[in-house]
Amino acid sequence: MRPYQYDGNPEDAQGSGVPFNGYTILLVDDDALVSSVAEATLRSQGYQVLTAQNSDEALRVSESHTGVIHLLIADQIMPPYMNGPELATCLRMLRPDLQVLYISGFGATATVQDEVGDAYASFLAKPFTPELLVAKVQSQVADIMPSETPAPEEPPRQGAKEGAAPVRPFAGGPPGPIA
Repeated sequence: MRPYQYDGNPEDAQGSGVPFNGYTILLVDDDALVSSVAEATLRSQGYQVLTAQNSDEALRVSESHTGVIHLLIADQIMPPYMNGPELATCLRMLRPDLQVLYISGFGATATVQDEVGDAYASFLAKPFTPELLVAKVQSQVADIMPSETPAPEEPPRQGAKEGAAPVRPFAGGPPGPIA
């Protein structure tokens, strides 16, 4: 794993010269802190990360993304629209090879347990460390052929409040567990 680098600004996490590793991830979590730290962690490892705050936004991001999305990381429970498993089902209709990693502060639901048991998905309980997230993602995409180049940059994140300051959960080194 590359050294974890994060200064509190997700947009800068990959700006340190980390090359694109060939994998694109759609990260969907309604908790801004979890999302920003996970995004920065993954970008620091060379992943292209597309983000959404809920399932409705995730469907729009997936629809507008022209390249391959290798992995969906979705919170298992996301109000007010579809939950993680329902979102994965919809996205797999359009992207049948999509791998899925569910994250949750709750135990895995029966649906998630069935998918994990059938090797259609993985599960990572919150809180988790950046290192554990990276290890889980690496194992999830290990058998997938990476893309040669990243897709064009996505438009700014939809749903963000105008003029809102970026989420800066801490300044300095790696955080403790991501909750």
